[in-house]
Amino acid sequence: MVIGAGAMGSLFGGRLALAGHQVTLIDVWQEHIDAINARGLTLNLVGETHVARCAASRPNDFDGPVDFTILFTKSHQSRAALAGMARSIRADTPILTLQNGLGNVETIAEWVAHDQIIAGTTTFPSILEGPGQISSSGVGQTRIMTISGQRTQVLEQIAAALDRSGLNCDIDENVEATIWKKVAFNAALNALTAVAGSPVKVIADSDHGRDLAEKVVEEVLSVARAKGIPVNAAAVEASIAMALRDHREHQPSMLQDLLAGRRTEIDSINGAVVRQAAQLDIPIPVTETLWRLVKLIESK
Repeated sequence: MVIGAGAMGSLFGGRLALAGHQVTLIDVWQEHIDAINARGLTLNLVGETHVARCAASRPNDFDGPVDFTILFTKSHQSRAALAGMARSIRADTPILTLQNGLGNVETIAEWVAHDQIIAGTTTFPSILEGPGQISSSGVGQTRIMTISGQRTQVLEQIAAALDRSGLNCDIDENVEATIWKKVAFNAALNALTAVAGSPVKVIADSDHGRDLAEKVVEEVLSVARAKGIPVNAAAVEASIAMALRDHREHQPSMLQDLLAGRRTEIDSINGAVVRQAAQLDIPIPVTETLWRLVKLIESK
């Protein structure tokens, strides 16, 4: 089961279904649900078109139970989504969060035991083109680990299923550092493209854009290091360089949300880092300015 069948949830659910897994996509957009149930989920993947046969449902219409859940809602939607699906989540159901930002594990822990929670990141791009249709213009990497730090049989099975579905999944024993690296990546590229109102190429083609991205990464990683989390700046810089080179036309999710008039995840990305930096008395002016600018655009 995938909760939050937007761009990323549909990409993961669709790929799992194409690999032969029984998948139910949970969402609240009725047109999307109806299109998937009637015609399947269309995935345009790097020039190839596939149709995945999977079920789609609103939370209140699904009665489960399920063997495995991926939570892909926006961070601010997690509590409502988990509340709506509470009857379908068994005591032993593992929940994987690949959501952007910080605080997702803590929210899930309000509903299930810690040993059920798997956390991770993914760098796959995805755009929701319309009801029942997504596109992904490039490849990425998925990394996961139990928050208990235990390499369990269930973890191995989930990683293998994702990997066989073309989602390039590895088990990462330093997943907390990986999550912070993804936060740094998103705080830079998501926020900058959202403020600029343009795809990734607007940063790639601008000295100012690249300099701002570099400063945001430096600020975010300074907070992570102050918390004792071993983060590697070179790895983040390599990810950003790859995105600027290979995903030039991609519209990150924060930009997609602003263009659609939706609330963004800025509070769980830049905003979350700003709050933790304040507790540690670390100034992060560029990251904070981008947070405030996106909030200003949201207010319109």
